[in-house]
Amino acid sequence: MNNVKTPPRRVVRVVLTGGIAAGKSRMLEELRETLKEKRIPAAYVKECATELLTKGYTPERWGNVAFQHTIFRHQLQNENRAFRRMLPAARETGLPVLLICDRGLCDGGAYLPPDTFGTICRSFEYSRKRLLNRYQGVLFLDSMATRTDLPFDVKSGNDLRLENGREEALLSNERSFAAWSDHPNLVRIPAAERFEDKVGQTADALLRMIAPYYSR
Repeated sequence: MNNVKTPPRRVVRVVLTGGIAAGKSRMLEELRETLKEKRIPAAYVKECATELLTKGYTPERWGNVAFQHTIFRHQLQNENRAFRRMLPAARETGLPVLLICDRGLCDGGAYLPPDTFGTICRSFEYSRKRLLNRYQGVLFLDSMATRTDLPFDVKSGNDLRLENGREEALLSNERSFAAWSDHPNLVRIPAAERFEDKVGQTADALLRMIAPYYSR
């Protein structure tokens, strides 16, 4: 870790997000091991959309606006619960709580018109600036669909995905990136033929992001 000093924080939130079939779930496990090796305790916030889809709640059933509103509410609640759970240990060490979020609040902006998503944010008293400032870093994993030289399976082990084919996955990838594009600490990780290469880039980016808060 470097010696850059930043104002103390009670919580450091980093979002792991990306396109379809980007290897996000597998990457989350790799990052968990990286932080364990570095002896940096962290809490992990699950992806809300997958949880809701697994329970049978879909945009077709609820309507897309209501579905995204529910995801936003659940995401906010889950992040806050994880923070409270980790807070006693953080007080003992004097270090901030580190939350690794499997997607974040801005991701809903990929599925709604800007005005509609803005209305949802304001219903939770979040401006765009406040929404971005909530997270100290964003790791965006590009979909394997961006590698047109390689085979691509849009489901890739997840039958709950709503997209079909490479073209829809590419559009989803760009919409998801655009949802975070104005975050000041956004790192885009390109798709790679060897997943190990992608892991190395992502882990290095994560450690650089949190270094100012965990320098000792």
